[in-house]
Amino acid sequence: MKLNSPKLAAAATGAAALCYIGCSLFTYFFPVYSLQLTANLFHISTLQWVEQQIMITPANVLSGLLQVCVYSYIYAFLLALLYNFFNKKS
Repeated sequence: MKLNSPKLAAAATGAAALCYIGCSLFTYFFPVYSLQLTANLFHISTLQWVEQQIMITPANVLSGLLQVCVYSYIYAFLLALLYNFFNKKS
């Protein structure tokens, strides 16, 4: 089976964008809880010292969304290329 690199990359980008928007909304509405979840993810007891630095603004969300889209597209495209390369039948 051969993967279509552009289609897989587009699907992964869409999924990553939805997850990023959901995460941004969660952080906006529940900042303390999201910090605790992040601290747990990185095995840190607390991230309260970061709390004053968090600013959820439209510009920050759009910048982050653009980065997530670009990185996820590149990652999924390369993943499909490598999968196809290693899946070649001799």
